[in-house]
Parts: sequence; C-alpha cells; structure tokens
Amino acid sequence: MKQTLIILQLFFYASLNSFAQNNKQAELENQVHLLKTEIKTLKQNQQNSSNNTKILLQTVDAQAKSVDSLRNELSNIKDELEQSSSNMKKDINATNENLNSTEKAMKSAINTKSVYAGLLGLLALILSVVIFVIHKKKVYQSALDFESVDKQIASLKDEQQKLQENIVVSNDKLISAIEKQAVAVQSQSRNEEVDHSLALAVANELTRIQQNLNFMDPTVKGVSQLKNRAKAIWTTLNSKQYEIPDLIGKVYHEGDNIIATMDLNEDLEEGTNRIKRVIKPQVSYKGKLIQAAEVVVEFNE
Repeated sequence: MKQTLIILQLFFYASLNSFAQNNKQAELENQVHLLKTEIKTLKQNQQNSSNNTKILLQTVDAQAKSVDSLRNELSNIKDELEQSSSNMKKDINATNENLNSTEKAMKSAINTKSVYAGLLGLLALILSVVIFVIHKKKVYQSALDFESVDKQIASLKDEQQKLQENIVVSNDKLISAIEKQAVAVQSQSRNEEVDHSLALAVANELTRIQQNLNFMDPTVKGVSQLKNRAKAIWTTLNSKQYEIPDLIGKVYHEGDNIIATMDLNEDLEEGTNRIKRVIKPQVSYKGKLIQAAEVVVEFNE
C-alpha cells in the first residue's frame, strides 16, 4: 500500500513538471513571435528613414549647388565690373597723357595759341572728371544691384519658409483625418469580409503626404512631428497585415507588376533607371497583391 502511494505521488509530480514545461515552452514561443514581428517593423522603419535621409541630402545638395551657382554668377559680374573700372582708368590716363603731350607740342610750336592750349587742357580735365564720375556711378549702381540680389534671395527664403509652414498646417489636418480612417481599418473584425477600399485610400493619401514632407526643410516647425505620425499610421496598416513597400530609389524592371511613366534624365549613368516618385503605392494583403503601384521612373539610355 505504501509503495502504491509513493508511485502515485511520483506520477503526480511528473505530471505537474511536464505541464509547467509545456506552459513555459508556449510562453517562450509567443515571445519569440512577438520579437520577430517587432524586428520586422523596426527594419522597415529603418529602411524608410534611410531612404528619406538620402532624398533629403539630395535636395539639400541641389539647393546648395543652386546658391553656389548664383553666387558664382554674381562674383563673375563683380570681376567684370572691376576689370571695366581698371580699363576705364587706363583709358582716362592715356587720354590725359595724349592731351598733355598735344598741349606741350602746341605751346612749343605756337606760343600765340597758348590760350587755346589752356582751354584744351581744361576741356580734357573736365572730360576726365565727367568720365570718372560716370564710372563711379556705375560701380555704385553695381554695388546696389548686389545688395538688391541678396535682399531678393532673403525674401524668397522667407516666402519659401511661410509656404512650407502653410503646407505643414494643411498636411496636419489631412494626417488627422487619415489617423481616424486608420483606426477604422484597425477596428475591422477578423470574421467579417474585409473591405480594402478604406485601407487603400489611407495608403494612397499617406504616400502623397509623406513624399511632400521628404522634400521639405526638416527645420520647419511641425515637419518631424508629421513624419512620426505618418510612420505610426504605416505601423497600424502593417499590424492589419497590409504590406506597402517603399519603392523610392528602387530599380524598375520591365515585367514588374508596376504602372510606370518613364522620364529621361541625362544626369543618370547610362543604362540605369530608378523610381523617383510614387503616385500610388503597391499594397498587398496577407501576401496577395490588391493594388499595383503607379510610379515615375527616371532613366538614361
């Protein structure tokens, strides 16, 4: 009897130990699944950030080249004015020397005409002064032109800043509306038949807004906040098993399930192409394509 009790106790302990191990294994498998999902989202966010940074650097580089080009042009104009001033002074000196030489020759040849020679010298002096005044006026006007150009550049930058701030305000309202739609997508029941029209509308509008934000100055108030809110909406769609890949900068291949508009860009390396703008994003649901992408592809033959 005692042996039977001992055997029953051992069996009971073994059953408890097996049950605990099964629960622990299930818990570990669940944690691994959650970590894999989180890692996938982080990788996607990292890729998006990398592409956005690349486009921003390209935009900043293009603006810097434009400003440098304008300043080089202004510098060339200034050099031309200085050269013109130098040539004018040389002409004035040469004229004075010729007039002085002519005056001396006339005085030595015809003493009776010394009065005319004096008048001629006086006229030469007056002419030199007039030329010098006209030249100084041109130089002063050129300096004013430089100052006017700088003021115009500053004014254009202010207008650009105000325009971008207005765009941010408009996009803020759009993002708020899209966030509400994204919540509606998230609240759809798994059991009911899924209507993708709302999710596609959210993805299309969010793609347009995000591309506009990528070309804006990141120092403008509200731009960074809107980018973060846009990423949060992408995360919401991903959590509902919608996949929207980032196509900006990717190579386009004929035969891809993509509607492409080709745009010639001779600055690209010959024989290359890349997607430079997404009109509609590619959207898949549970691995099945539900919307083909519409893009603009720049290329060089």
